[in-house]
Amino acid sequence: MDESWISRKRTTPEFRQGVEEFIQFALKHKKEVGKICCPCRNCGNITTVSTESQLLDHIFWNGFSKNYTEWIWHGEGVSGRTNNNYEDPVENLSNDHLSYENDELDDFVHDTEDNLEERSHVLDRFLSDAEKPLYEGCTKYTKLSSVLSLFQIKAEGGWTDKSFIELMAKLKDMFPENNELASSTYHTKKMLCPMGLDAERIHACPNDCVLYRKEYNELQECPRCGESRYKVSDNGDATNEPAKVLWYLPIVPRLKRLFANAKDAKNLS
Repeated sequence: MDESWISRKRTTPEFRQGVEEFIQFALKHKKEVGKICCPCRNCGNITTVSTESQLLDHIFWNGFSKNYTEWIWHGEGVSGRTNNNYEDPVENLSNDHLSYENDELDDFVHDTEDNLEERSHVLDRFLSDAEKPLYEGCTKYTKLSSVLSLFQIKAEGGWTDKSFIELMAKLKDMFPENNELASSTYHTKKMLCPMGLDAERIHACPNDCVLYRKEYNELQECPRCGESRYKVSDNGDATNEPAKVLWYLPIVPRLKRLFANAKDAKNLS
């Protein structure tokens, strides 16, 4: 079965025909009435739909999970086909590497916890940001990819918001006029957080005794070891900077990717 349509644009006849063939296959092999695992990029076979029209809408709206090439959640056994078109990811590592950045950015745009069917303007804006050049004539970076690259450096380097704002302002001034680079940390986070990238910043005891949340949320020192919640200045006064911070990042998008891959899904089930 030729599944090259999965990587085609959703407006092409090949993609439409492939989706129709997949839906017929899924309906033929579904095990439970009224429940069909949805392989769109938003659901990742974790969520089910009840009708053919819902399945069709999800796939055309969110796209089809690129790694879901063995339809184990729709009646096909793992490695149960004799498909000459199936490409082993290890054997094709060089090709995968070449398209890695574009694929990751594309998945990033679509892997969101929000119900984009109810917020179509959000999807429209993100798709536009993912395609809009950083400045006229720029072919390497888009408005979205530039923000992702810079924010990744900020996170890995532990930069403060102040230093990041200064860098953004300087870069924006260096680039050609009317460039699309975000002008501040606020605009950067505003662009990323609605896509399911919200992170919760939780203060923690420097000795790892407790997290300052729930019943400990208002405490100024650790109830177990007595250490201050905030860093202390040289003169002994407490500052507003937490002594230790834990970042909570959502795990659902990663689980969706794992379940989309046939081999990983088999190990998870």
